[in-house]
Amino acid sequence: MFLQPETILKNRYRIIRLLGRGGMGAVYLAYDQNLDIQVAIKSNRDHSEESTTQFLQEARMLAALHHPNLPRVIDHFILQTNEYLVMDFVKGQDLQDILDRGETFPLDVVLSYARQLGKAVQFLHAQNPPIIHRDIKPANIKVDDKGHCVLVDFGIAKSGSTAQATSAGAKGYTPGYAPPEQYGNARTGPFSDQYSLAATLFHLITGQRPADSVQRALGKAILTPMNLLKSGLPPHFAPAFERALSIKPDQRFVSVEDFIRTLVDPAYTPIASGPSMYSTVSLVKKPTPKWLMPVIGGILAISIIGSGVIFLPKLFTPSNNNPSVAAVNTDQNNSNTSNAAEISSTASLEPTSTETAQPTPSPTITLTPTPAFESIGGGGKVAFISDRSPDGVDQIWTMNVFMNADGALTADDPRQLTFDEYDKSDIAWSPDGSKMLYTAEGNPADGHLGKEIWVLNLNKPDMPARNLTYQKGDDTGAVYSPDGEYIAFANFGRYSEVHQIYFMEPDGRNMQRIVSEYDEYSPFWTPNMDALLNVINARSHQYLYKHIWEGDIFPTPYPTPRPFDRTTTFGQLGEVTDPDLSADGTYLVYSRIEGRLYHIYSMEMRFSGAKKTLLTADNNYSRWPEWSPDGNWIVYTAYGENGSQEDVFIMTSTGLLKTNLTMHEANDRQAAWQQIANDN
Repeated sequence: MFLQPETILKNRYRIIRLLGRGGMGAVYLAYDQNLDIQVAIKSNRDHSEESTTQFLQEARMLAALHHPNLPRVIDHFILQTNEYLVMDFVKGQDLQDILDRGETFPLDVVLSYARQLGKAVQFLHAQNPPIIHRDIKPANIKVDDKGHCVLVDFGIAKSGSTAQATSAGAKGYTPGYAPPEQYGNARTGPFSDQYSLAATLFHLITGQRPADSVQRALGKAILTPMNLLKSGLPPHFAPAFERALSIKPDQRFVSVEDFIRTLVDPAYTPIASGPSMYSTVSLVKKPTPKWLMPVIGGILAISIIGSGVIFLPKLFTPSNNNPSVAAVNTDQNNSNTSNAAEISSTASLEPTSTETAQPTPSPTITLTPTPAFESIGGGGKVAFISDRSPDGVDQIWTMNVFMNADGALTADDPRQLTFDEYDKSDIAWSPDGSKMLYTAEGNPADGHLGKEIWVLNLNKPDMPARNLTYQKGDDTGAVYSPDGEYIAFANFGRYSEVHQIYFMEPDGRNMQRIVSEYDEYSPFWTPNMDALLNVINARSHQYLYKHIWEGDIFPTPYPTPRPFDRTTTFGQLGEVTDPDLSADGTYLVYSRIEGRLYHIYSMEMRFSGAKKTLLTADNNYSRWPEWSPDGNWIVYTAYGENGSQEDVFIMTSTGLLKTNLTMHEANDRQAAWQQIANDN
């Protein structure tokens, strides 16, 4: 029986109306006749010992707290075995109501909420012992018309050691907002509130709540990168949220305060806690970790209580659409014909001199896009080198990469593009995605000049690949300039026994050498073409250098190379190989040589190497990282499950959701993501 309006409690509180109700009680708006103010009265109608203990715990905790973003307890009393808690009435509406109406939150407003809530939660965690709210979500946050927000409902809050397990009387969780440790009898602590706060802010920013944490932990769901859900976010947001929403508590920030500071201040460096890199959620089926067993136990108990019957095999056996396996069709029946996707683009430049084609005629190229559940990356196909064809030659293949209906990253429709007898390497797409550069041996009829730069025009399927360089020595690592007007590459052996960088026009004309003294290779441009960066070999060590055309007409030859990072003799990046710059020039990704190991790192260009992030701590051989066109994903090469063959993998820009895309017994490597032509 709920209280009726005009009911007087304790000769002081006059009930105005019911605000909300649940299984254990209700909340009323009332008038405090002594203080002449409106108050909120929470009643507890569950008289079990556990519920009473929990209700009293909430009253005592709140009574001792005084913070502008937390409700104040005014009174607590018992009438006819019913317990009542009197608190400040917080005017305004809860954030869940706003979300339900389909309204959006400007980014500056969300950051204001983040600061306020962060202070409140940090205040709770600073108590002795710490107070853990354990139910932070939009429905428990009230905000008024001035933007002031208050965290309410401490019904399942816990006070005590941060190592304390969840008590039976304090069970509570909301899918999407609750961390996995909160579902069972696992340990909870301030790190649990950090997860829930991050999930709440994630929802406010993107309009979607994160995937359920337990489903993520079991490999049945993934955390969709927030940049895929909302464009135009600051680049530091994704890594901050992915760390705060890590499945493993020890891989989150050291505190809520550290998370909020990282979020609101792009220049802030968070404190390392446990592993210094962001956590990785493996999509490969592995034995259930011990820390997750209490969670699974909690799920089983809840399910048994709720339905009385559980079908255990469904929980522990992967379905046919197991997201832990990237499905790639490796049918070789079409090995004599090539079907790469048809791409519309601007007209290509035609050669003005006699061409020498490679010996084996190139097959007809017809392009048929394969439907995908959710295209990712902001580009088209991913090309890669593979020796999977019957002849065992390193040929160029393409595949589609997407997110399937189960939310798993996957690839399909592998197509072979080249068929001649020479090994290929160094794939690079043109800016409009219509052409592809690669390295292969030249035609023996030309005098065994060495490796040459070849171009394949996908808009002209009947035209064979053609040689662009025709010069002595090995030509490697060709890339287009961002405007498509130049190709840069390195030659070894024409003039000296060191690599030297050349420029040429897209049809191979007007070739000129721009370096003549140092051993330099792996060139790539900044987006506005004000600088060319490359690897330089100095004293048998590989470091990142750059060329800047200051006051000269680009591309004037022989600009002086200078270190990318001048803070130390060879910079702070370490020994660099396989560098790649994001399309907007914000982030660099590269493989760092550490003895016999190769690890992939990323760094923000503006810090010149001062802030690096290790992305592949879980693999000692990770090479050839390349950005997706939208900068949200990285494709790279690493060893597959058996540790012997190379496979093409994908991960988010911060090293999460690592997934094997090829999983073939052959060697697959050096993936490159196709740009899509912009018709505007």
